[in-house]
Amino acid sequence: MAQERSAGASWGTFIIVLIAGIAYSVSLMAIPTAMVYVAASFGNDMVGAGWLMSWNSVAGTILAFFTASIQSKIGPKNMLIIALACILVSDVMVVMSTDITLAFVGRFIFGFANGLIATAGPTFVTILFSDPTKRGMPNAIWSMWIALGGILINFIAPFLMAPNPEAGVNFLTGGPNMDWHPLFYFGIAIAVVALILVLVGIRIPKQEVMDVVSGSGNVKISDAFKNGYVWLCFVMMICFAFAFSCYTSEVVAYFQAEVGMDPAAAQSWNGILNIIGIVAGLIIGAILNKVNDHTKVLVVIFVLTVIACALMFAFSMETLALVSMFFFGLAVNMVVPTIFTNVQWVSSSPAVIAAAFGICAIASNGGGIPAAPIMGAMLESGASWAMLGVPPAIVAAVGLVCAIVFSVKLGKVSRAGIAAARQADGE
Repeated sequence: MAQERSAGASWGTFIIVLIAGIAYSVSLMAIPTAMVYVAASFGNDMVGAGWLMSWNSVAGTILAFFTASIQSKIGPKNMLIIALACILVSDVMVVMSTDITLAFVGRFIFGFANGLIATAGPTFVTILFSDPTKRGMPNAIWSMWIALGGILINFIAPFLMAPNPEAGVNFLTGGPNMDWHPLFYFGIAIAVVALILVLVGIRIPKQEVMDVVSGSGNVKISDAFKNGYVWLCFVMMICFAFAFSCYTSEVVAYFQAEVGMDPAAAQSWNGILNIIGIVAGLIIGAILNKVNDHTKVLVVIFVLTVIACALMFAFSMETLALVSMFFFGLAVNMVVPTIFTNVQWVSSSPAVIAAAFGICAIASNGGGIPAAPIMGAMLESGASWAMLGVPPAIVAAVGLVCAIVFSVKLGKVSRAGIAAARQADGE
């Protein structure tokens, strides 16, 4: 039975959960923030540095199949505790690594935190805010957990990183190599703080928690995969994840090596990219609340995404590169909210819809796996920066085809569902 608690207590606990999510994001985004320096410390291996992001996605993809079942047995608080422990183990392994293989293992362990936190966070929103009409704001804030951590690490990186004269000149930027290890020391500190807060500050009766999550283990992913429209959402999410990861894994290196920014400026602009993502989410949320057909919005957003991908690394002039960044940040960050909004139209069965969200989580992890290694391999082969936009643009075009099919098949369902909801609300 749900316990009555004050709004202050609910928000206080929610902030602790959010800090746990930010702790994950800080360590996640430490790699792209210092990608060229990480690669340099492991023998100028851009492909290997890319895999330090991708092994996280591999582990997250695997665990996504089981998080509902895990949560139904141990509850969301224990999931957060285990996730933060994974972050700490991973970060220690990465900073101690002299061989990239050990760092790979650490980042694979780190990926388990992704699936655990991504599942526990929305569950806590449901528990803490028992009135469904009060969940909109905490859900919106929770959706920013990756962006918030990215903003934090990018803005603090210039104060943490310092030139490393012994490491010589960087192979891509031509400037001095920087010591990237302090970024992970900071990540360790944030994770320790988050772990203490979770252990001490989350005080929800166990029975109340288990009443909420006990049925989550019965959601079957296999049921959703029998639905062709879910497959379209799955492919669209993979296309988004690949395109997004291609840009975010290399944008700091691009700003330094091609545009000519100094490291501090490049990292700061990458932090602003995360802010743009938050703004994009708010904009598309307002649009989706007003339109009469969600599926048409999906098509428009994918058209913009294809264009954004083609232009992502096309410019060496700083002004144009920043305009491209703003366009990319606005367009591509609207994809996920639009897909999630359209998932409700794939079936009349709540179980299938719930499983479809799980499938989208698997796709969002899996789609990012090959992105950074492919970008790194292209750079190592001598490809121009502009050419790096070709693979994500092609993949985004596949997503556009899926969006068009989805709209043709389910546009009528979307329009009817929106009209019925508005009539019921008396609009």
